Amino acid sequence: MVVILSHQNDLCALLTYKHLRRRGAEVFFIEDSQLLTTIELNWVLARSHASSFLTVSSYKVPFANISGILARMHGPIKTDPELNQHDQEYIRHETHAALMGLLHDLNCRVINRPSPGVMGRPIFTNRDQVGCVTQCGFKLPATLVTSSYESASRFYDCCGRIAILRSTSGQIPWRLISGTEG
Repeated sequence: MVVILSHQNDLCALLTYKHLRRRGAEVFFIEDSQLLTTIELNWVLARSHASSFLTVSSYKVPFANISGILARMHGPIKTDPELNQHDQEYIRHETHAALMGLLHDLNCRVINRPSPGVMGRPIFTNRDQVGCVTQCGFKLPATLVTSSYESASRFYDCCGRIAILRSTSGQIPWRLISGTEG
């Protein structure tokens, strides 16, 4: 069984769904708008996946039966517009975190599985959320985005000559640099 997680008008996901159905494969297309309304997740972390399952439209799908996932979810997950902005953002973050954890934990092939160890911030993080984090007493790491060698060098020196380096596109994995070598 294949599970497709995507937006309802993602042409790649829709064509993949239709192709697999024509070939007789069992496929579930789960739209981002369904994640908080019609999908139930029973994910047991402490035990094997034998007792974990996903319920789609009242149909129970054991994790062991999932042979592959196509994940094409981009951007924030839709929430109830009647909730206040902070509750909507909290629900989006928690749902995003659960989805990322699930995609890492499943043993089947996952197309577009997030890279291990690359925990980029979700694209829906804003200045108010960062302010809430610092008000709670957490310290956020210093960050610099630049194409200037001089700026990068000064920043590196200010950080004690240790930093995590990566491209803004996310295509190049994170790399720890330190000392003179860095």
